[in-house]
Amino acid sequence: RLTFVQETATMVLDHVRSVSRAMVRKVGDGSTSAVIMADSLYHSLTNVELLKKHPPGAVQAALNAVAEVLTDHIRAAAKPLDLADIETVATVAANNDPWAGSIVADAYRIGGSDANVFVAIGGEKTDIRKEPGYRVMRGMSHECFANEVGIDGSARTTCRLRDAAVMVFDGVVDQAAFNQRIAKLMNECLERGQPFVLVAREYTMDILQVVVEFKRRSPGAMILLLDHASATRRGAARMGDLAAALGCQVFNAESPEGTLALGSAVEVRSTASETVFVMDSVTHAAAVRADELRAQIERVAAGTHAEAMSEELDELRARIRALLGSEVTIFVGGATEQEKRTLQYLMDDAALAVAAAKRSGVVEGLGLTVQRVLANDNDAVHDAVRAKLAERVRLSELDVAELADAVLDAVGLAYMASACRVLTNSRLEAADILHRCLRENKTFNAVTRKYTPVDKAQVINPADTDIEVLRGAMSIVGLFISSDQTLLTRPTAGGGLD
Repeated sequence: RLTFVQETATMVLDHVRSVSRAMVRKVGDGSTSAVIMADSLYHSLTNVELLKKHPPGAVQAALNAVAEVLTDHIRAAAKPLDLADIETVATVAANNDPWAGSIVADAYRIGGSDANVFVAIGGEKTDIRKEPGYRVMRGMSHECFANEVGIDGSARTTCRLRDAAVMVFDGVVDQAAFNQRIAKLMNECLERGQPFVLVAREYTMDILQVVVEFKRRSPGAMILLLDHASATRRGAARMGDLAAALGCQVFNAESPEGTLALGSAVEVRSTASETVFVMDSVTHAAAVRADELRAQIERVAAGTHAEAMSEELDELRARIRALLGSEVTIFVGGATEQEKRTLQYLMDDAALAVAAAKRSGVVEGLGLTVQRVLANDNDAVHDAVRAKLAERVRLSELDVAELADAVLDAVGLAYMASACRVLTNSRLEAADILHRCLRENKTFNAVTRKYTPVDKAQVINPADTDIEVLRGAMSIVGLFISSDQTLLTRPTAGGGLD
């Protein structure tokens, strides 16, 4: 909610905010650490003669090389998440709130280790509910479809339909497609009192306006239009998964007339940002598709490109969980809307952090993984960064070494700055604690004020959190460190730009 009058400050804030938002949605934590590291890194690099001697593009290349080398070390240090550590990861991500950590851990106990855990606003008391379903991260196409008043009682914000018929259409719904393939099915459902849900790639404006106007004139009509991005390979695959979960097939304008069997859902809940299809059981089509995805995992695992392979495997496993796993939703309660929102943010961070830990494994907190690498394998890290940088820039061997070493030193100081901020906020002697951790191979818990061996660390992060913190800091700094001029535009009184 920060705002600035000065345009340059606003530009910086907008970039930091976009990086932080993406980071939080992926791993649930780490945005503060990334900003602190970026601040330290920026000042370290601008306080030396580095930028005067080397072109900005070379500095950007050095930042990228450092990020890649340290990411490899973080992945190598990660250990698989023990189910007993779910509560620990969730508690740390929720600003050391043990209540939030225990609730997220309870959600996994109820849903199982492969559960898909989500967070929503509830009533006065926090509740955990398990229900088989498929979640689409797309909301209703227009607010007119909302038929339930929001929790604050101010407006309708949710569409809830029970025992709905669902059609999945991979194409743009225009006048021809609607009249020839969809209108008849929709009217048949409405005539027998069954809700009708249409999931399509896109709607032309005229069709959306026609349905919206019909809905406004017939507020009792149980209709929901949902757009599902399917133009990409991943989007098309996810749309196929949804159809399998619903027990139908994906239709398009070329589908034969006799094949238009609709899917069914016990309940459909849709908001502005996401939709949940609740089923009473896993369909045969979903089980078959999950087997196909498992076979695909075996083929991908035989690949050679480690990072690309890891990302594709994560996507395939997530699709299997979505097809077969149970939806477990934490409905956060509280006395006031503000209290619920605050707790929802904490719980969201915790749930996303656990999901990241399951995906990438865990490492010790305070950024100590990288600090140990820089302390113990400093020469090897410097050599690896120099080799990567030499492939990307046209500089002499001496300049490459100087640039790589300067950026690595600045990154090391940035990690120290981030860890020191955490410890200083707890009114602790940061330098002494960090030196002891590195010297004696121990970790430190700022809450209990106790040291433990690394293999018994009580403060652990998802490896992906450490990686996203590093990448986030590099992204923030990279934009500004490689720019020596900024062009700002503002509207004039006449409506143009000056």
